[in-house]
Amino acid sequence: VNSKMVLTDPILMGTVYDMQTNFSNQNRLYLYPDGTMGATAILSHSYPYTDRGTGYNYFNGTSWGTQPATILESSKAGWPSYAPLGASGEIIVSHHGTQGLFIMKRAQKGQGPWTEYILNVPPSAVDISWPRVVTNGPDHTYVHIICLTYVPYSGFENALLYFRSLDGGIT
Repeated sequence: VNSKMVLTDPILMGTVYDMQTNFSNQNRLYLYPDGTMGATAILSHSYPYTDRGTGYNYFNGTSWGTQPATILESSKAGWPSYAPLGASGEIIVSHHGTQGLFIMKRAQKGQGPWTEYILNVPPSAVDISWPRVVTNGPDHTYVHIICLTYVPYSGFENALLYFRSLDGGIT
């Protein structure tokens, strides 16, 4: 038996953006019970990162998809957080920087178009940043999001905000 093993790590995506965590990691990977996996990262192909946003790749149980060439969001975004949604869907939450949070959802993991929403936030907290999303409940239909304000909100510097949906992010 050879005591040396050669491991080959798959390359899911390439990015020039090198500050992925901002002090702590978001949920960026999810291994589904059926052996498939969704993966995200902050994607950018050029400095000064005007194309920054969510890069996404999917493992179908056998192989990874093609490396992403573009971000999922319609404009610059950051710090995606990923979770399962519904019976077989997925959700990604990232910050917009000036309008609130991007919510990207689709009904079937690994396939089909993404639907983009901007999460309505208090008017004085449009700069909310660094979101984290988790789901639980029946078929992962309970969505929980926490994030911080970038500037003081209601008298608190870096106020912690919590959003919850019990209907898969519809409300």
